[in-house]
Amino acid sequence: MTILCTTGHQRTSRPGSPPTVAGGFTLIEMLVVIVIMLVLMSVTVAVINISLDGERVRSGSRQMQSLLMGARDRAIHHRLPRGVRFEIDPSSPPARPVVRSMVYIGASRNWSQGSITVHRNPVNNGLPDLIRGEFTEWFVLRYGEDLDQDGTLDSGEDRNGNSLLDLGPLVDGARIKLGSRWYTITTTALLSVNNQWLRISPPLVDPLPTDEPYQAVPNRPIAARFADGDYEMTLMPRVLPSAQPLELPPGVVLDLYYCRLPNTMWLQKGYRYRDIMFSPRGSVIGSTAAAGVIHLLLNDQVDVISGRAPWVVGNEGDKRVVSLFTRTGNVSTSELFPGEVALGVDIDRNGTIDAAGPRNLYYYAEVGEVSE
Repeated sequence: MTILCTTGHQRTSRPGSPPTVAGGFTLIEMLVVIVIMLVLMSVTVAVINISLDGERVRSGSRQMQSLLMGARDRAIHHRLPRGVRFEIDPSSPPARPVVRSMVYIGASRNWSQGSITVHRNPVNNGLPDLIRGEFTEWFVLRYGEDLDQDGTLDSGEDRNGNSLLDLGPLVDGARIKLGSRWYTITTTALLSVNNQWLRISPPLVDPLPTDEPYQAVPNRPIAARFADGDYEMTLMPRVLPSAQPLELPPGVVLDLYYCRLPNTMWLQKGYRYRDIMFSPRGSVIGSTAAAGVIHLLLNDQVDVISGRAPWVVGNEGDKRVVSLFTRTGNVSTSELFPGEVALGVDIDRNGTIDAAGPRNLYYYAEVGEVSE
């Protein structure tokens, strides 16, 4: 017996023939329709999810662009150094650190306590370019909590009990005023067993004469001494009092491993933040300025956790590049360049379609193609 669904009305057949049902559907037909609707719904949901993933990354790139431009505007308006601090996520893979939040920062008050001695450098033609602080806080000022300088928080090094490895407030590229001139400090110049030496550039040109007897360090005679208040040394920026951290959209991270960063220090393990500072003129200052251009890659956290490179097949979400031009302070966003092979176009017009790879990731950013 056939099961029929009726629409609630019948049509009378010709005389002598049994009545027929009008407008009915069989159960099989209804099941087919339901299956088709489910398939269409699945496709629609998938397309919506892809669109939402792309929008999350695009939204994150707009947030980061706005934050960097906001720091630049603040520096120009207040006529003081301002910047952005990128906080390393402690739960990110050690070999692939990521950033989920950022915050506005400003310049700290200069350090002028204790005394500074300038020594001649035996490996640099005897020029006076080595400095050392003659005060108890010097080592902490220089290295923070990493007393043995191994990049990890060891037993007894957590001075403030926050379970994080805190940097010393003296950073690479800091400046120091000795006498009437400013010098640049290089904290990576480790020139002694105890690594307590810093190097200044250019070498000291106006040493102060002194009549006080000081015991010279072997092979490093003292060229000058600057007492408490006779010098100024810039320290690490601080978070502005009214600033609130800006969180990237859920599932979106700044993938530092595939960024084009100012230097390798940005990827060094153990440290929990990195800073970009703007001068009152709007340009990037400090050691970061030497990079010329910085490319920051916003990625989907699923791809980072899975260890996928940005250009391989199977990536979960969209990618965006936020580019900062250090000389001008300008910020732009662009799409990730998929490579000439993916596009099938000889972009650089060298006669061949070059293989896609890491060297091509920021091509759009460098030629000025801006994303929507």
